[in-house]
Amino acid sequence: MIFDGEPLTDLLEPLRLDWKVRRINELALMKELMPLLYKLVQGHDISGLAANE
Repeated sequence: MIFDGEPLTDLLEPLRLDWKVRRINELALMKELMPLLYKLVQGHDISGLAANE
């Protein structure tokens, strides 16, 4: 599986945050999503996810 963070950026774009605040929010959201993503893939690797850890 491959993780693409671009849709996450697009999701937060309507909030019109500057890039620093948007990045902080993206990291906070990814922190909450990581356990769910790992559970969904049942131990398989997710390419591109390491950039968000």
